Amino acid sequence: MTVPANARYPVPESAADFERLATDVAGRYFSCQFQRNGRTGQVQDGVDAYAQLDGQSVIGLQHKNAKVTKAVLKKAVVEAEAFQPPLTHFVLMTSAPRDSKTQQAAREITAERLQQKRFCAW
Repeated sequence: MTVPANARYPVPESAADFERLATDVAGRYFSCQFQRNGRTGQVQDGVDAYAQLDGQSVIGLQHKNAKVTKAVLKKAVVEAEAFQPPLTHFVLMTSAPRDSKTQQAAREITAERLQQKRFCAW
């Protein structure tokens, strides 16, 4: 069944509920099984869930059940640098409405990182 582009869904009440939902959506999008990284309260190096796609590509997910600013995005990318094995892609997923300033910041960060031959951030 096709879902309308303007469909609205309730925001999950807890960060854990949002993390489960977002990880499931990412798994369907990338056609892979993501593993949750540790548990609440543990150091996760900025990655809540990860998957290895083709034996080489490693995707890391960070979930935010709140608004994301440029500063939050930059901090998340810096934290994800410590994840092992090194990421090739990093996706920050948020329950907040789209924000053009944050989207612009994400594009700028990704362009800068690609020039440096580092993982791209979405």
